[in-house]
Amino acid sequence: MSEFDKWKDFKKLTTLKISFYDSVNAKSAEIFGNGKNQVKLHIQVNAVDKNNEQISISDDEISKILSLVTYSTGEKISHNGSPSSVKHWNSSLVASEFPYAFNYSTSLTRDENAKELRANQNFIFYLTANNVLAEKNIDIAAQIDIPNVGAFNTTSDGTDTKNSPKGENGSPFRAPSSVHVKAMIQIDYSDITKLQLIQSPWSPVKKQTFVVHDYKSDSKYWTKENGASLYRSTVRITPKLSDKLKFTEVKRSYFGIHSEDLIENKGMATWRHKKEPGILLRDGDEYSALFVAVGGFGKNVNNPDYDTYFWHRPLSVAPTIKGYFHLADSVWQYRTEVNIPVLNTSIGVNEVELVGYKISTPTGRNVYSNHWEGKSNPVTFSVVDNYGNKGKFKIIFFSDQSDYKKLGDVHLE
Repeated sequence: MSEFDKWKDFKKLTTLKISFYDSVNAKSAEIFGNGKNQVKLHIQVNAVDKNNEQISISDDEISKILSLVTYSTGEKISHNGSPSSVKHWNSSLVASEFPYAFNYSTSLTRDENAKELRANQNFIFYLTANNVLAEKNIDIAAQIDIPNVGAFNTTSDGTDTKNSPKGENGSPFRAPSSVHVKAMIQIDYSDITKLQLIQSPWSPVKKQTFVVHDYKSDSKYWTKENGASLYRSTVRITPKLSDKLKFTEVKRSYFGIHSEDLIENKGMATWRHKKEPGILLRDGDEYSALFVAVGGFGKNVNNPDYDTYFWHRPLSVAPTIKGYFHLADSVWQYRTEVNIPVLNTSIGVNEVELVGYKISTPTGRNVYSNHWEGKSNPVTFSVVDNYGNKGKFKIIFFSDQSDYKKLGDVHLE
């Protein structure tokens, strides 16, 4: 029997209902109007033939005879991008990556589409809203177009189609049923007010050795085993609504900085009558350590210590960065040994996190970096959250130099 032939025996429609799949008793749901976030709608259908046996709707028929319509007017909602007078809304039988309404979630975890979930004449439609620049609300009803009979729906007024063979006799089908969906304005994470920056205080990690040299006499060296202090700070960026939103995709873009990049055109420092680079940093495997920002700053006359900052990306391993850097003032040279036990920050590929280290070296006043110069490049993040909202933002370093206490703060841009 062909698909058309079975409907020749149509007797009547007994059931046509619509509800939310994830929350049957709910009457409203919220999604983001970004064209990706979906809400699952459950349509229940039961049509019988002249023998009072259920007429099965095949996979190929779903899109042809079932549709979503507006509850008030019965206008069809676009399906897979088809033309419609109802703007912004679209339905599909296939789930996106974000098939959960914002105000509830489902316990189902396997990949599914409407055909796989179909059982006992139950069908799943996925509803999205596209290009929403202002909040949109809609009441959704279900419709079935039965060949050679006519259309039935669950709108407030229903249709005039007679619920009988060929639609010739009897009464129209009346079974009002609807769900309300609100589409919220999508979140654009390029707007940094939608983000939350969490930076931990600079906390002590361990001491660093440094050597002081009276370069005027070129003969006196003092080793300070516990004179310099190493501090650590971590930075995390989350959606401002972090109780329900989290980043599920994070892509980082940055220009890495090696210590060799800091000594370009700076010549060589003289130390113990030998020439050497002004800064040299290696990780535990003897490779040049890679950073996103390195900077050194002297404090004020009352706090003359020199702070050197090292910011790096999240690492899946925890190498120890070793090396040194030179400082100087009008009388003294300082060679600070670097021994940084890097924190393993591989907490997840979808986390936005940076780790910073600061070495505070006790110095005199007016100290400067000797034969090297700090560099910093913004780190650009492209993110997508668990409801399909996306955006791009930057983390910048050393942008506020109005107070030495703010030099270790990072900022969003």
